[in-house]
Amino acid sequence: MRVAVISDIHGNGPALDAVLADIAARAVDAVYCLGDVAFQGPHAAYCVDVLRERHIPTVRGNTDRYLAGGGRPPGMPSGRADALLRPWREALGPERLAWLGVLPERLEVTWGGAAALLVHGSPRSDEEPLLPRLPGTGPGGAPGTGPRTGSPPGADSPGDGGPLAGVDAQLVLFGHHHLQLAWRQGGTGPWMVGPGSVGMPFDGDPRAAYALITVEEDRGASRFGAPRMAVTLVRVPYDVEAVIAAHRQAGLMDYNPLFPAQLRQARMHPAPQG
Repeated sequence: MRVAVISDIHGNGPALDAVLADIAARAVDAVYCLGDVAFQGPHAAYCVDVLRERHIPTVRGNTDRYLAGGGRPPGMPSGRADALLRPWREALGPERLAWLGVLPERLEVTWGGAAALLVHGSPRSDEEPLLPRLPGTGPGGAPGTGPRTGSPPGADSPGDGGPLAGVDAQLVLFGHHHLQLAWRQGGTGPWMVGPGSVGMPFDGDPRAAYALITVEEDRGASRFGAPRMAVTLVRVPYDVEAVIAAHRQAGLMDYNPLFPAQLRQARMHPAPQG
């Protein structure tokens, strides 16, 4: 079985179109989305409509929750949050906002015999990023440039009371931090996969990101009879400047002035532009 997982579209229609076209060329069996569908970019309504029309199962991200009225960014006063979110709420309208508001916080599915857990941030919070603990770092590790793969020393395992406490899955998929990551928890535990961001990557590569999961059920060849799994982290180019132009034309610079630099540099905190 072959599954594509997308996340963090953030209202970027051309990036979403490019990723879905690439996925279509790979003959996958299913597509799933890990949330943060609409906020930030100029194509909020379009991105929601595409997911709904294609019946793509989607978990709710933290910004989806904010838009639907379920809280606000940490530390931001309610009046300021309402003013910030207003253009996207108006663009979406009540019916789309209602759809965002009832999205599930998690999905538990089975792909080719593999139990998978899909969340936006971590299993316990849509605002908590999941990162590997690499040698020389503290809990959670530190983000770098480009995708990470391999088997770094695991932290926060299912039995240690951390964000994975109580998780009984062979595959955990998560978004939120806009980084492409794939590692085996503790070297022998579940696969941890962050597909990266479709619409706002933060790893220095401005191309749209997603992940392909291939599961081969072969109970005679894997530990405890688990199916074999392979993870492919994919990047797809799209017209960044067209999105920036649409952002300006929609009058969103007053609400999100960093958006052009974030897209061009693929950084959460971009360098100043002249």
